[in-house]
Amino acid sequence: MGRRLLEELNQWAIDHEISRLGLTVLSSNENAINLYKKMGFKIERTKEKSCLIDGVSVDEYYIGKILA
Repeated sequence: MGRRLLEELNQWAIDHEISRLGLTVLSSNENAINLYKKMGFKIERTKEKSCLIDGVSVDEYYIGKILA
């Protein structure tokens, strides 16, 4: 389902002349990160210790994709 949603988002963005997509994801969310990478997104930077989850600091990735 996530893959299909990203495909639709990608096409919508192209249809509306949007040249870049960006999002954030917690570094602990490996399934989402793998999906985003498969869909052409790249990690652009890391915000260290962005969130505190159950007493543990977690990094957040800024991820982007340039549309052709």
